[in-house]
Amino acid sequence: MSSAIEKASSGLLTPALSRAIGEQLGDPAWLAALRQRAAEAAEALPMPSTMERPWKYLDVSRLDLDPYTPAVAATARLSADEARQKYGVGTTAALLVQHNSETIVTEPGAGLAVTDFAAAGEEQRRVIEKHLASGVPAARNRFTALHYAFLRGGVLVDVPANSEVAAPVRIVRDLEQGGQFAAPHTLIVTGANSRVNVVEDYRSGEGEILAAPAVEIIAGPASEVTYTALHRWGPATRVFGE
Repeated sequence: MSSAIEKASSGLLTPALSRAIGEQLGDPAWLAALRQRAAEAAEALPMPSTMERPWKYLDVSRLDLDPYTPAVAATARLSADEARQKYGVGTTAALLVQHNSETIVTEPGAGLAVTDFAAAGEEQRRVIEKHLASGVPAARNRFTALHYAFLRGGVLVDVPANSEVAAPVRIVRDLEQGGQFAAPHTLIVTGANSRVNVVEDYRSGEGEILAAPAVEIIAGPASEVTYTALHRWGPATRVFGE
């Protein structure tokens, strides 16, 4: 699957490439439809303007998107122990590690689900379908549209009602390969009266990288979610996050 995606990638962020990536990842029909709508929106929407308040001090009008390749597969493999040592991960309730846009380590925890979207079971797929893009809509701007059009490596943290997760959930996203466009998505869904602490470690290499991460937190009644993002971006990484 990974090699097919790499061969399909031309470096042009087009609807055709978006569709090809979705097919290789085995998108269900609803996700394929979301991906298509987002790809069409990305084609139609202009770059954000400095006339818009959130972009007042950042001019992206001349940013060239053509050189970037989306949905890049892992180029390194680690065991869970190796990943813990490399990334300085201590005690966790669950651990998920990605290299580029592919998950390479998953250590599930008891009493909650932490999974890559593509590996989710039937129950978790229903949770993803219900909540994905409800907090960060695809058509908010061109970068959010590109995010959903080229989504790979989405992660769900699903905590049942009345659960208290004592240790942190750790997610590591290591974007090492230069020239890539990464669209990491984190969806945290909690049931009523639950507690969870999620620590997400973003890091990248020395090469030019474009990242458009998105985080959605769907908190149930009287639940408590603590979310911490660690930004260890390389010097040539551009980040447009939601």
